[in-house]
Amino acid sequence: MFRRARQAIHRGSRQSWRLGLAASILLVLFLGSGACTRLLSDEGLTGGTLDAGSDAGLDAEDADASQDVDADIVNEAGEDVAVDGDGATASCDPCSSPDLVRMPCRPEVQDSPSGEPIVYAVRSMRLGMSKGDADDWENLGLDRDCMNTTALGEPTPCILPKPENGKDGLGGRDNSMGRNYGQLVRFMMNTGIIKSDIEVALNGDLERGFDGWTITLDDFNHTADDPQVTVIVRLSEGTTNETGEPEEALWDGADRWSVDPNSLSTTGDPLYLDDNAFVVDGKLVASMPAGVPFEVQADQGTLEFFLNELAMVAELSEDFMRVEQGAISGVWPLAVAIDQVTEFAMRFGLCPPNALLTTMLNSVGDGADIRTNLVPAPASACNGISFGMAFLAESAQLGPVAPPKPELPDLCADAGAGDAGTEDAADGDAGLDDAGDSD
Repeated sequence: MFRRARQAIHRGSRQSWRLGLAASILLVLFLGSGACTRLLSDEGLTGGTLDAGSDAGLDAEDADASQDVDADIVNEAGEDVAVDGDGATASCDPCSSPDLVRMPCRPEVQDSPSGEPIVYAVRSMRLGMSKGDADDWENLGLDRDCMNTTALGEPTPCILPKPENGKDGLGGRDNSMGRNYGQLVRFMMNTGIIKSDIEVALNGDLERGFDGWTITLDDFNHTADDPQVTVIVRLSEGTTNETGEPEEALWDGADRWSVDPNSLSTTGDPLYLDDNAFVVDGKLVASMPAGVPFEVQADQGTLEFFLNELAMVAELSEDFMRVEQGAISGVWPLAVAIDQVTEFAMRFGLCPPNALLTTMLNSVGDGADIRTNLVPAPASACNGISFGMAFLAESAQLGPVAPPKPELPDLCADAGAGDAGTEDAADGDAGLDDAGDSD
């Protein structure tokens, strides 16, 4: 779920895997979030720690929401993350339930002089889509709406399109993306439609430095408690040598990670930062601005997730050179999701008002489980899709700004109204034949 892969490094079957993944995602959305979804029991939903390693009803608010790699690489995040609700008191968090996994509170200490900035590069991640762990989505993300919703849709944060789709993970973690779409991706892997294990393949890319993202910790006093630090997130095209040419990562602290220009403003300033973040008990806590992009890459196009309300809690090592456990939580506004899925589908010739595209968009809407402002409103429609993930990161260096990528052609630019793209969809030619060749 990162930026575009670099073309300079030969990856063998990697491109065909990405093509199969893209086509499979289209089929996932076509199947709908209600199909093949395993409903879990109501037991064991409260408390718990973030185990990071088994390694259209749009309302007014919507309108404003603008291959293989060794298994231990994926599973190395095998310890518990101390991201819990113990510190969530009324003085710093309006939600005071100790059973919900919330963001920790700011330490009540004086600020002190800062040391040198630290740059981390993400080395592995978990999205709840591992082929071998159907319940992993329950361990990812944070509680964002101050409630633990069961498979019956109660208590309800908003009007759920499908009550069973609103079920939270352990400790009330909000992660519709991992639950409703991850289960379908797993179904397709287990039935052979997707040949590769998605998380293994994605972590293989990260391990090799093909693409990823970096986190800069600045204004930090290099102690376990700092009441105010700055966190900058930059997307990356991957690791480079001193001349800017791509090379594989060594993970020795000296890898130079390029900066994707989409992470920068027109003046070259970082777009995604929090200058009011903090460190408490060795955990970095940050809230990023709206619109942080995550992506699923395909040769024809990219399915983007522009996340709002993004929160990060990252447990740092004693020497602060690693993120030993990290959690990210966010909301994909439904109105934005509809636009982005439509754009992605158009890369495959599914042009509005194509019937398959309409079915896909209805399925996206069925996964809405939260309000985009995170404030429960039981009488209003859910207008956001919650997202959770876990990650590990190692110290690294920032490299040069990568050149911008050319825009891909719009396959629907010349399509007429009516049944544009319908013939291809009916014949199964919208990339679906490649799904079986993804390995």
